[in-house]
Amino acid sequence: MTFSYEFTEADFKVFTLLGKLVKGKPLKHTIQIAERISRIDLDILAVQ
Repeated sequence: MTFSYEFTEADFKVFTLLGKLVKGKPLKHTIQIAERISRIDLDILAVQ
């Protein structure tokens, strides 16, 4: 199966966003959060 996408300038807009760079948490904290989430019985997880 092959997919092909073609875009023209009229098909999309480019946004330049200003703000702070989002950085990941240290590995220790990431593991803690992942463990907490895995203990919750969820069908859907939404984060912001």
